[in-house]
Amino acid sequence: MSSPHPLRNVYACLVHERLECVEDLVRNLRRLDPASAVLLYNGSTDPKFLSRSPRLTELGAVVHPSPRPMVWGRLHDFAVDCMEHALNALPFDLLTIVDSDQLLLRPGYVEFMASRIELSGLGMLSTSPGRHGRESRQPTIRSAWQDLSRWRPWITSFPRGLDFYVHWTFWPGTVFTHEGAARIVRRFRSDRELAKTLDRCRLSVTEEVLLPTLAVLLGLRVDKNPTCQDWVRYRPYHSEEDCEAALGRADAFFMHPVARRFDDPGRLHLRTHYGY
Repeated sequence: MSSPHPLRNVYACLVHERLECVEDLVRNLRRLDPASAVLLYNGSTDPKFLSRSPRLTELGAVVHPSPRPMVWGRLHDFAVDCMEHALNALPFDLLTIVDSDQLLLRPGYVEFMASRIELSGLGMLSTSPGRHGRESRQPTIRSAWQDLSRWRPWITSFPRGLDFYVHWTFWPGTVFTHEGAARIVRRFRSDRELAKTLDRCRLSVTEEVLLPTLAVLLGLRVDKNPTCQDWVRYRPYHSEEDCEAALGRADAFFMHPVARRFDDPGRLHLRTHYGY
């Protein structure tokens, strides 16, 4: 069998503290996937945070030129800003979200994706595709249903909009396609009702619900992420034993969370595994 056509990937990384760990993240991504672009987005309140490390550009990272301070739970603007910059400046087929406390486990990520996904009509990859109803016990999904009264005017502006409420994904490792990014950016930049709804909503983690729901509303597929998600969790931090187990699983490509401490045992274990 011929090998799958290579895809172009961009890692969109929101960073905000511990510059030595930002450098560690960039080294990790560049070492294990040198063909993919690494786009750093400064989400801190310090506009000079990333400029204090010349190593980042030496390593080949691209720094977003006009970032905005981010607040946990409302990271949709980070995602849309990165999509827009990539659409304008970084050729890509996939845009993969990487948290500042996330690391790549092995080479071969893009090749694995190329062999597992069908790009035509695909908007994004989710950890848990499909509609999630009121009975869900997932806190973010429950908060979306509790906030339905604020979202209803916007949702019902789409044909059968309520039939698609709610879609959800766990954020670290979420993947957007070029077509998904293009449609999402166009909608965000033109939809005043969406902006008003976001201003008044009480949704606990906007990016995890709004973006997959919007992708479906825009007529795109949201498929299951084919990579193993066993070591991509909300908490707790992963141990050396977790790292060793994950390295033994060929379809596991990311680990989250890895503490933002340079000497964290899990972080050190992965760094040692690949010869620093």
